[in-house]
Amino acid sequence: MTFWAKFSSAASTLIFAAVLSTPALAQNATAGKLAYTTPLVAGQLSCSAGACHTGNPSNNQNKILKGADDPGAIGVAVNTVGQMAFLKGKMTTAQFVDLAAYIGNPGAAAGTPSATLSSTALAFPSTVVGSSSSAQTLSISNTGGDALIVNSIISTLPDFVVNGGCSAVAIGASCNLAVTFTPAQVGARAGNLSISHNAAGGSSTVNLNGTGSAPLVPRISAPVSLNFGSVVTATASDPVAVNVGSVGTAPLVITSISSSNNRFFISGSNCMIDAPIAVNSSCSFTLRFVPSSVGAQTGSISIQHNGSAVATVIGMSGVGVVPPPPATKTMVEYRYAPANYYFMTSRDTEKALLDSIADFQRTGASFTVLTNQVAGSEALVRFIFDKVAVQGSRSSHFYTLLSADKAALTALNPSNAQLPRLPFNEGIDSWAFLPIVAGEGGSCASGQTPVYRLFRGTVKFPDDPNHRFVLNLNTYREFVVLGWDGEGVQLCVPAQ
Repeated sequence: MTFWAKFSSAASTLIFAAVLSTPALAQNATAGKLAYTTPLVAGQLSCSAGACHTGNPSNNQNKILKGADDPGAIGVAVNTVGQMAFLKGKMTTAQFVDLAAYIGNPGAAAGTPSATLSSTALAFPSTVVGSSSSAQTLSISNTGGDALIVNSIISTLPDFVVNGGCSAVAIGASCNLAVTFTPAQVGARAGNLSISHNAAGGSSTVNLNGTGSAPLVPRISAPVSLNFGSVVTATASDPVAVNVGSVGTAPLVITSISSSNNRFFISGSNCMIDAPIAVNSSCSFTLRFVPSSVGAQTGSISIQHNGSAVATVIGMSGVGVVPPPPATKTMVEYRYAPANYYFMTSRDTEKALLDSIADFQRTGASFTVLTNQVAGSEALVRFIFDKVAVQGSRSSHFYTLLSADKAALTALNPSNAQLPRLPFNEGIDSWAFLPIVAGEGGSCASGQTPVYRLFRGTVKFPDDPNHRFVLNLNTYREFVVLGWDGEGVQLCVPAQ
């Protein structure tokens, strides 16, 4: 702000003459000091600011002493220097005279305090109702010539809390206040901080603003009840998947899952105890029912979690029934020659349809399966993967008796939607028995025949998956030599 070089003595004389065209005014260095240290226009600096002339005019920063005892020189500066243009029309004649007197003799001014705030507004980030934001610091500085006395600091809204205090602030010193925001309700919150003191104006005001946001709350989504229907006594039902969703605004944490009746039991789970489930995510577990007697049976699954002090309860029901007389049907294998694709079915309507299509030929392989559940049997479930082979032009079927397979495939498509490349559960095809030992070298109970499974995988045969189920061990070994993956005994059927 090197503006004094722009002044001319002629202009100074004209301004000074204008100032004195009214009756002579008494000079008041004390009033001049107040004008020097106080911002005369809101949002602008005072003369005492470090970037302008500093707190002591004797330093002659930016040639301030040009205005010593010369109100006309100050008037010229206001009217000709761009950095001071904001003062045009903002100063009275008395202020020009008093300011010139103070610049000429700072020692003649009586000491007066001056309250300078580090900020006139504090804005707080969105904060959860009932919790507190990080503290923001507000400084009160005394840039005057006497001790600044702070009489009171009052927040007009309890949401804004002031910690720390100021009573007397020495010349050139400052004190700090810590202001925090603890919203009492959701939405925009506004208040003021009123600071009463002995400096010019008697008080200073700081605008306070913040927004209260709703508390983050975990919530659970789970079925209300499950009905397993009729199940042969002493025999496990097919597993039923239970999806547990985290549908609140904070992660869900499951602390326990328990059954009130061990006839309804958890057979598999990917729900981790005491591990957070992210919002809009889920986990699942599978349930099975083994009726102990004939008739209706009930129970419940209790899920303890952090979303409520009360457990989420899923009602369980099922009916134990007498094992029906065993009945059987024949599972027949076909080969679709154009795609070298093997397929088997026990459904008579499908057999009739395939027998009518020239490209589908029976391979001569078949085996007997059960048409209904008997003691010790498991459901043989058929899945189809649509558009999974030959660049999305062909589907692939898969049969499984193993509960682990069923649970894994169900987890890939919990809603059982008919979508490309996802396993779609086509329901129970028939019934068979679990091996005593599954896989290579597996075996079945006495009176049962082992069924071997082969897989033409995507590594050895890209984009052309296929499964075969065979009784003949020689056929099984021949296809292993051809590059198929031998998966050993996967199910057992009545003696053939």
